Amino acid sequence: MPLFDSVLEGGDQLQAGLENASDRVTLRLREKVELLQHLLADKIRANLSGQILQVRSGKLLASVKELPLEVNGLVVEGPVQVGGPDIPYGAVLEKGGTHNYDIVPVNKQYLAFVVGGKQIFTKLVHRTPLLARQYVGLAVEETSPEVQRHFESLDLS
Repeated sequence: MPLFDSVLEGGDQLQAGLENASDRVTLRLREKVELLQHLLADKIRANLSGQILQVRSGKLLASVKELPLEVNGLVVEGPVQVGGPDIPYGAVLEKGGTHNYDIVPVNKQYLAFVVGGKQIFTKLVHRTPLLARQYVGLAVEETSPEVQRHFESLDLS
């Protein structure tokens, strides 16, 4: 026999109220995360449009996508995708190269380019690893204070 026995009157109403509160909190979190997801994607696009890298083909810039929000209880994620299997250089530009490599002609006998106004023809160019140009990492770093402000001012009532 228990030493203490209690019955909570209105337990059903309390449960319903907690579920409604949870739904309101999740809705507000979704709205905030969606806004911040858009902010981050825009910053990445700006970085790929001249602030860090110059646009060449536009493929990397066009690959910036805001994916659907992922909600798991009170955890709301707003993924932003950049690059992909058809744009392997995106990761190299972000993280930098890992080793030296050679550039060789594919469709011709020689490589041709201009250096200092002088035309150069060669069969091989030794290239050092590319330096990192963190177009995503810097976007995250630069938007972090704004993300912090948004969550500090988040009204969950």
